[in-house]
Amino acid sequence: MLQLMRKTSFLILMIVFCNHLFAQWQLSLTLKNNESIAGISAPTNKVIWCVSQNFFIYKTNNAGKDWSRIKCNGLTTNISILQLFAVDAATAFLSVDKNTGVG
Repeated sequence: MLQLMRKTSFLILMIVFCNHLFAQWQLSLTLKNNESIAGISAPTNKVIWCVSQNFFIYKTNNAGKDWSRIKCNGLTTNISILQLFAVDAATAFLSVDKNTGVG
């Protein structure tokens, strides 16, 4: 019984400590006031794209160390962001809804 408890304790400790070793995502993007993330897409471990509810796009090419902030021009305020899909470091697609009620 004692040996079973030792093995179980060891297994639990290994799970707790090893789980931290494989974590890849860490908070590194600070948004401006009244911004919240509406979509995120990561085509690689280093390239991450985010879009905020007020149509700013954030992009990193170095796993979140540095972020570029890009303003989407030509979008009206009566649309909703549906999805962000990034293909690579140079290309991302943004899907929006015009909220007209027409399917």
